Order: sequence, then C-alpha cells, then structure tokens
Amino acid sequence: ASCIKNGLLPLWNPYLFSGYPCFSALQLGIFYPVSLLDYILPFHYGFNLYIVSHFLISGISMYLLMREWKTGFTGSLISGLSYAFGGYMLSVVDMLTTLSAAAWTPLIFLFYTRALSTRKDAETQRHRVFTQRFRDTILTGITLGIAFLGGEPSVWYMVSMALGLYSIYSLPEHKGAVR
Repeated sequence: ASCIKNGLLPLWNPYLFSGYPCFSALQLGIFYPVSLLDYILPFHYGFNLYIVSHFLISGISMYLLMREWKTGFTGSLISGLSYAFGGYMLSVVDMLTTLSAAAWTPLIFLFYTRALSTRKDAETQRHRVFTQRFRDTILTGITLGIAFLGGEPSVWYMVSMALGLYSIYSLPEHKGAVR
C-alpha cells in the first residue's frame, strides 16, 4: 500500500528473503478492488474499513441471494446475518485473503442463479430473456474475478466446483425451459 501511495507499482520486495515478486503474488491482492481503501485512506482507517466492508458485502449479498431463492424477508435477513457473522466468516477475519474471497460467494451464486433462470412470461420477448441472461453471466464472471483477485485461490476453486454442482442440481428444473 505504501508503494502505491507513493506512485510505485510494487513489482519486487527486496526486503523479504532474497527478494519477493510482489506483482505476481496473488495473496497480496494488489489489483483487488476493495484494496483501494488501503491505498487512499490512512492505514488504520483503510484496514478496518476493508474488514468491515467484507462483512457488509457478505451479509447483504446473502440476503439478496435468499430473496432470489424465494425465501421470505425474515428468513433472508437471518441468513444474511448468519453468513456474515457466523463461525466461518468470523474465524477467517485474521486471514484477509480467505475473508476477501468468501465474502463474494453469495453474490456469485446470486448472479449465477439469475443466469440459469429463464424468466419467460407471456409479455417477455426472447431478446429480453437473452439480454438478461447474458448480463447475469457477465456479472457472474466479474464477481468470480473479483473473488479471485481477493487472493485465496482455494476458496475460488471451491466456489467454482460448487457452481458446477449447482448447475447439475438445477438441470431438472430448467429441462423444459424455452431455448
């Protein structure tokens, strides 16, 4: 963060071991969008806001995912709070790369669910359905990319595998869908 604040791209850290390639180290999260908080704010504010923002992202996106899955308001609210402040998220608060990747998981599933759904009714044209699905597919890819840039590839791999299993699970539901 201090290199970027001084206008330098951190390619190499000569002070760690015999040198360390910062630019290619995923765990540093140099290009992770939420890292901007560390780059523009003083460290103690940026660092704390970085952590708090991930709990907000995870809670709000879990709430939205549950609403998409037709859960009521109370159930969605409890789900959002449980995910954001549950055991897993609180246990990884000291592993920022894992927290960064895990916070985006509900949002990835939200966009992926929307991309899989057909949303075809009598008034909706085929073009509109295609446009919505295309947009949600792009948003799924963007949120997957953001989670990857968070710095923990193992969480990203697990989410990707879970998306594959979710696709298989939702096949019977969409079997009769209009193509």
